[in-house]
Amino acid sequence: MLRKIYWLIIAMIFVASFFQLLGYSLIEAIILLILASLVLVEILRMEEFERISEVLENEISHKIDGIERVVNYIFKNVSSTVTMEHLETLERSFKKELERKNAEVSQKMKEEMERLAGKIIEIENRLTEMKNHSDLVRKRVENIEDYLFEEEF
Repeated sequence: MLRKIYWLIIAMIFVASFFQLLGYSLIEAIILLILASLVLVEILRMEEFERISEVLENEISHKIDGIERVVNYIFKNVSSTVTMEHLETLERSFKKELERKNAEVSQKMKEEMERLAGKIIEIENRLTEMKNHSDLVRKRVENIEDYLFEEEF
């Protein structure tokens, strides 16, 4: 309602200004209308501020209520679950998980050790083959040297 009155006063200021330009002496009326519009603007601003503050208070109170409910729910669940029984159950589950992980690591280590042992055996076999091959080469070289030595005499 006040907004309509404000726009009506603004329209009256323009009409009075038009008549002032036409030569009628309405300057006092224009000044009064401008003052009335300023007072009305201040009243509208205060009403908007009150309305906005009420809305913000409601929103903030709803958010605080929600936070309180969540915190209460957390405290209720924490207080009901943190008992010696619960801690012992957690300890048992941690021990079981630790044992399972240790078994997995042991199994992986065993597999890796077997794989490395296989690789070592393979390398030893290759070295033996290379030794045998080098022995054959050495014998052939000796035979060649003997043959060359015998031909020289």
